[in-house]
Amino acid sequence: MLLLSTVFSSYAQEKNDGLPYPDLIPILENGLYGYCDKDKNIIIEPQFEGAAFFGEDLDFLDIKVPKKKIFGSSAYATVWQDGQRMRIDKKGNVVYQYNPDDFNEIRPKESINASIKQSYEKFQDDQTRLWGGARYSYKRGVDSCTIQYS
Repeated sequence: MLLLSTVFSSYAQEKNDGLPYPDLIPILENGLYGYCDKDKNIIIEPQFEGAAFFGEDLDFLDIKVPKKKIFGSSAYATVWQDGQRMRIDKKGNVVYQYNPDDFNEIRPKESINASIKQSYEKFQDDQTRLWGGARYSYKRGVDSCTIQYS
């Protein structure tokens, strides 16, 4: 319920600014996640080990099968169940279960400037289970790494 209170508190200010609430908000009850509406009515019963807001998943921009790209839209949310990452619709139906083979690999990118080489690596964080892309830049012997999650 702490998560639920925090979420509603943060959105309360947005409502005053005229911004809309999300249709469905993740809630945590008895160690499982589900979704409720802005009035705290449970819409999708708590059943998931993890849950994110309904929103775009940029991994789907790099999916091999164009018909599956729709599951990366904001009409779906990412949830975790039994160690599996999935996308669900607003009724709680699983519409896609992540399979790394469905996605293209991110290839190294060469910079226009020959003294700068950039490469990108796609990875899944062991703690958050989020997919990310790391950009490594090498210039004059200095290494830097910028990590971005989706």
